Amino acid sequence: MQNERNDREEPNAAHCVYYNDYYYVGDGMREAKFTKGPWVVHLNKVGVVDTSDTQSYGMLDVVAVVDAWDFAKQHEHNAHLIAAAPELYEALTQLIDDLINTDEEGLFELSETVIRCRLALSKARGEI
Repeated sequence: MQNERNDREEPNAAHCVYYNDYYYVGDGMREAKFTKGPWVVHLNKVGVVDTSDTQSYGMLDVVAVVDAWDFAKQHEHNAHLIAAAPELYEALTQLIDDLINTDEEGLFELSETVIRCRLALSKARGEI
């Protein structure tokens, strides 16, 4: 959730971030609910290769279709970016955890880069 700052008091929350004139409130601990990776690209589709049984083994369970009509030059690159999303999410989550856990002086907790990373993760989880 986001609240305009203006004259309001700072919200009392475990993870509350003020960035670009807004408070972003979230517990920061919600589990990601997207389809687990790895995701792969096949033509204009992004998905997970099904290996759950012999009948569907190797079939692509599609999570996204990239429209080549509107993005003729970028559609393949967009598909690869989308396919990398689960790994990027996990890597960014681990990086922030590592930074915060080794930050004895609290210097990283409120750095703009960490705040932007947390906002991106919150957006990926549908919190903002």
